[in-house]
Amino acid sequence: MFSVDIIGNGLLCLCALAGFIYALIRVFRIRRSIYLKMVGCAMGCLFLARLSSIVEIIVEGDLPDLFQVSILGFIGYSLFIFSANYGTFDSLVDDKSQMLTKYRRKAYFAPLLFILGAVIIVFSPAHPSLRIPCAIEVLFLGATSYYDYKHTIIPNRYMGILKSFKPFHILSFIMSACLMVENILWCYNVTFLPAWAVVYIPMYVISLLLMPVLVGGMNKWRA
Repeated sequence: MFSVDIIGNGLLCLCALAGFIYALIRVFRIRRSIYLKMVGCAMGCLFLARLSSIVEIIVEGDLPDLFQVSILGFIGYSLFIFSANYGTFDSLVDDKSQMLTKYRRKAYFAPLLFILGAVIIVFSPAHPSLRIPCAIEVLFLGATSYYDYKHTIIPNRYMGILKSFKPFHILSFIMSACLMVENILWCYNVTFLPAWAVVYIPMYVISLLLMPVLVGGMNKWRA
């Protein structure tokens, strides 16, 4: 699995780096909203997580079935996305009215899937020092998925903001789902290459598109 790990994480690292550089140029160099900056920081965490995995592979020859520092980077990614959605975006689109109650309830479907994923990981044959942190990471991703899913199903009632940002939330949700599946494959030591390809290929694309799609949505909303 060495070649698969180094190639897969290497390409993901480059794609995340490209997304982070885009954020540095288009978001941090000029005055942009805190929402964009937090997502840009999430991309930085994603890059550092993949870079950590590459260093681990080079030093150890493989990713050992033990706790990985990269997990902290993925948790950082989910925390920045969650904070951006909860702290700055959700209040703009959800006025807490009863009319939207059914959409809030429907949105709980997303984190329930991630809770199931965490349970699957906990019962995996991986060492506890790996499967427990991976399960915790997936729970953080589940919290992130709640708002991403919620913001794709709530009616677009406020100045077109949901319509403008919907592509970003869809991509963000898929990224969280792919990270969850990656953890499951990792904890079950899956060596079936097509399974990894199904997870990695969408993450390559999303890592490249997440920031440009978000900036484009912001520009479209403000136009």
